[in-house]
Amino acid sequence: MEQGYVRAWGGNLAEPVNAELEAAIRNDPNACAPYLVYGDWLSERGDPRGPFIAVQGARLDRPDDEALKEEERRLLGEHESALLGELAGNHGPDEGVALEWYAGFLRKVVLGGDPYVLDIEGVCGTLVHLPSAKFLSELTVSFDCRSYGDPPDIMRAFDVPPSLRSLTVVLRFDSPFATPADLSRLYPKLAQLEDLRIDLKDVELGTIALPELRRLELRADLRQNVRSLATAALPKLTTLLLFDTTPAPVDFAPILESGALGTVRHLALGRRVSIAALLGAPVVKHLETLDLSRTRIDDAQAEALISSAGALKHLESLDLSENRLSKPVAERLVRALDPVRVSIARREPRS
Repeated sequence: MEQGYVRAWGGNLAEPVNAELEAAIRNDPNACAPYLVYGDWLSERGDPRGPFIAVQGARLDRPDDEALKEEERRLLGEHESALLGELAGNHGPDEGVALEWYAGFLRKVVLGGDPYVLDIEGVCGTLVHLPSAKFLSELTVSFDCRSYGDPPDIMRAFDVPPSLRSLTVVLRFDSPFATPADLSRLYPKLAQLEDLRIDLKDVELGTIALPELRRLELRADLRQNVRSLATAALPKLTTLLLFDTTPAPVDFAPILESGALGTVRHLALGRRVSIAALLGAPVVKHLETLDLSRTRIDDAQAEALISSAGALKHLESLDLSENRLSKPVAERLVRALDPVRVSIARREPRS
């Protein structure tokens, strides 16, 4: 088996590496058994991660075992510098860095807190090089900058490890002078990404190419990203949730009519939506669920849905809650779409 050593980022130990055993973990990152095999191999070489993997693996079967909990705390305390490098002593609620372990390696990291205090570039740089994060599956970056002036350019300093399966970025700010976040430079490192959630006031998606992405949720000013979404290379995408955060209308037609949505089965469109454009879009034929909640649909648009009910009867569910439908029209719509599950929590029309 191919093996070698890699120096732990910021640590004092040269950690042994077995490429074959690591490949087995990457092939099935949710299975504990490959980690345990790797842990045995590391223990044979005197590496402290070996016993740590064994204890955390045992805790998956016995999560309430107090002896295992104590041993886990002891091992992490004794070997924190080797396991966490520059993050040793720099994680926890006060530091804005939350860590979740799985079988001896970091499974999930959440960055938050004060964006002007946390060294985002340093933390992300550590994660990219840290052996404990080589199988990192989930990363969440969430900062509320609304109580500050101009927000820091977080995305410019942001980096990601290539093992990620889920990435969430939430940046909230009020400043009109914020630099648009450019996500396109991250795509080459996200070849394994399956779930992407973006909540940004101003974002530039660029040319999207994410071969494994299954779910995309975007809350942003969508007007400048229509072309990016319409030409995106997302061959495995099944869930697309688009919520525009501006009062101006968005023309979803180029997205709906593009070939990029051929695999989508679950679609949500926020804000104003052209019912005519939606009903004529090829993607509708393949949908299982459609979410049009809070899209300002009124009785006139609901009548269009009633007239074209046949085009929607293949749906499992249709969410029309928080729209401006009168009770009589809402009831007719539910009857017309039967047996589709229709959700209508009405917002009363303005008089």
